[in-house]
Amino acid sequence: MKHKYKEYFPAFLEEFFKWYNKNRKEYENYYSNEITKKHIKSLTNEDFFNFFYNFAKDGGKIQSGGEQSQNTLKDTLTNKNLEFREYVIKPFSQSFDLENWLFKDINNFKGWGIGIASIYLNRVNKDEYSIMNNKTIESLKVLGYDITSTTNQENYLKICKIQTGLIKEYDNLNNYFEVDAINEFIVGEPNYKEKLQNESYFKELDIAEIKKQKISDTEIERLIRVRNGQGLFRDEVIKIDKKCNVTDVDIEEILIASHIKPWRDSENKERLDGNNGILLSPHIDKLFDNYFISFSDDGKIEIYNDAIKEVLKKWNINTEQIYFNFSDKRKEYLDYHRKECEKKNKKVL
Repeated sequence: MKHKYKEYFPAFLEEFFKWYNKNRKEYENYYSNEITKKHIKSLTNEDFFNFFYNFAKDGGKIQSGGEQSQNTLKDTLTNKNLEFREYVIKPFSQSFDLENWLFKDINNFKGWGIGIASIYLNRVNKDEYSIMNNKTIESLKVLGYDITSTTNQENYLKICKIQTGLIKEYDNLNNYFEVDAINEFIVGEPNYKEKLQNESYFKELDIAEIKKQKISDTEIERLIRVRNGQGLFRDEVIKIDKKCNVTDVDIEEILIASHIKPWRDSENKERLDGNNGILLSPHIDKLFDNYFISFSDDGKIEIYNDAIKEVLKKWNINTEQIYFNFSDKRKEYLDYHRKECEKKNKKVL
């Protein structure tokens, strides 16, 4: 799964289960009384024909049926009734050979494709068998999994592995019927696939999560504002600094892109201006953000708290070194930051 989707998957599952409980949960055990070894063996030829014809027609209440395949299956159910009976009973056996059943024996029964066959297996045991159809493959591709468009044995084994991993990782996913419903949610729900490929969707998820937090309305508003622009802002700051010039650390994932002129004091244009940012290691950023230090126009550290002078010594930070070559625009923002430092502290010489 793409890193972004993995990061947001718990929030995605919340949306999914709202849809699932409303639209799909009632079908989870739809055939529980009919798809049993005892019941299938007890069916008359006519009832057997009608059940499996309608099962395929209804897509096992999971996928849409195909008219052409239904007509072909009608011939199979008429001309190979006994053989097909034996075939559909096999999954109930302890010695069941899944791969032969799904990818070899299936060729004897025209109109009974891999999609509906895997749905039948899931209906036999939703805790054991994955479903594979075009919807499954399309959905997994959207999520960034490496899978081809072919409904073959190799892909089925990949799907099983992926879906087993999801069930193990997320406690609220209980079986393969639920996991398959995720595919329908992604592919079948209007515009949902497009939403997953749009950055604004993830912003919506973030904002929804922020609103759930037990913090003040002011803090919620601040976080929402940051989320609405921080990604673009951070990218612009990284283009300028590329690393923390004080510590020489260049691992972007741990660096913080702070506003020089604080967000709350900036106009919208300034909030997104990369020149109003500085890329710092977390511990240096903490000092900068709390107005304990700033930077002079010539790129040296300026200290505004006595205790911090000793801290910087312990960190082996050379306060006489020139760390930045600031543009004129950044100098304007730094002038604002230094004035804020002076308001809150007395400059240390």
